Amino acid sequence: MYNKIKHGFTLAELMAVIIIISILAALSAGYYRRSVEQARFAEGLMDVSAIVEAINRLCVERRTQGVACNSNLRLTNLDIDISRTGMAEGGCESEQCITSSFRITFDPLGDGTVVATRNGGPYNGAYSIQMRPHFVATDRDQIFCVGHTQTGQSFCESMGYTSCAEHKCVKPI
Repeated sequence: MYNKIKHGFTLAELMAVIIIISILAALSAGYYRRSVEQARFAEGLMDVSAIVEAINRLCVERRTQGVACNSNLRLTNLDIDISRTGMAEGGCESEQCITSSFRITFDPLGDGTVVATRNGGPYNGAYSIQMRPHFVATDRDQIFCVGHTQTGQSFCESMGYTSCAEHKCVKPI
């Protein structure tokens, strides 16, 4: 007697596997986007920190020369090469730099805060990273995450910036 050997999978088995893989892919896409945004946040944080430290160095140098720190203070006067951090074609102007993920601004005559506002992608304008140099007497060396939208506020909180006052959050010490 001849027995038939079964080969392959049934259509129902294949459909079950495809459905399971689709569900896993859909769930992991959200985690991937969040991970990419966290990496971009870290990039913006590094850029802001580098600019603030360069401003601090320039202020110390100017004070030893008897010059006011904020006189003619521009981003283009700093001793760092910001263009290597992913600058777009525009590069840096005197008070603004455009990177692939952030628009970094600095107002030397105002309160001296360096602000990196997210540009591009799904988080465009949703949040900004703010830090003040040493020559500012209040809030110096504190890094703020400011949520400009509800999505940005949620993102700031997910990054550990939970002590918030009017959408301006700081990491608790």
